[in-house]
Amino acid sequence: MSEKGFFDFWFSGEYLVPELIKYAQELRNGGVKVFILSNNFKERTEYYRKNFPQIFQCVDKAYFSWETGFVKPSIESLQLVLSENSLKPEDCIYFDDSDDNIKIAQDLGISAQKWTNIDDAKKSVLK
Repeated sequence: MSEKGFFDFWFSGEYLVPELIKYAQELRNGGVKVFILSNNFKERTEYYRKNFPQIFQCVDKAYFSWETGFVKPSIESLQLVLSENSLKPEDCIYFDDSDDNIKIAQDLGISAQKWTNIDDAKKSVLK
């Protein structure tokens, strides 16, 4: 199997969550900036860009660790998003499935919460 074939097979089980895509677009349409901050490698990112362009159409920018050189939970990964977009930590909300990543965000003054589901996220954003 070729390298590309291997990665295509590996990633083929991944799928979009239409409700999350729709919500991200609604937020952006309402003037809220939406970003992705992901520890991911080149091959998976390329797969996403090719097969799931909707992801990139509903965010202002996606930050992948292999491109930025910063891996969460490094403070630099979050500081990059803040500084490039002139954002104040206290004006941001961050969701992650890692307690270590959440703690780093909170240490910077960002409201950070554990990702559970879209409904809980919507309640948090509305606060």
